Amino acid sequence: MTTLMKATELSYSEIPGFFQVTFDIADSPRKHTIYMRSRAEEYNSLKAAEAFGIVWESTDAAPKELLEKAFTYRFKAGGLAYERPSEAQNLHRIRYRLHIDPRRDAKQVRELLAIVASTSDFMEKELNGEEDKQ
Repeated sequence: MTTLMKATELSYSEIPGFFQVTFDIADSPRKHTIYMRSRAEEYNSLKAAEAFGIVWESTDAAPKELLEKAFTYRFKAGGLAYERPSEAQNLHRIRYRLHIDPRRDAKQVRELLAIVASTSDFMEKELNGEEDKQ
């Protein structure tokens, strides 16, 4: 995965288990940070590395109204996931995520990561207002 990320020519940092990339959002002063797992999951002949952006997070559980609003959105690629606190992190989160086949070429991966960033930013605005939290 590291070879693939280098080939994308994106500026990224490595944190345990993830590549972290911050994207500028087109026609906007906003930025959004996305994460891609540094190891692909494998099942039979399928391979995928999860890429995601955080669109909402809180120390409190998401209110019912927020969940209803968030999960009525439909996407042509990817989708939302609700993440509860764990040993690794202590927040309730809603993430927009997309699984990327690591056998894709670097240009395609770069484009897919840009989709994750722009969709995550859109959903962040929808769920939190215009304030840029990422």
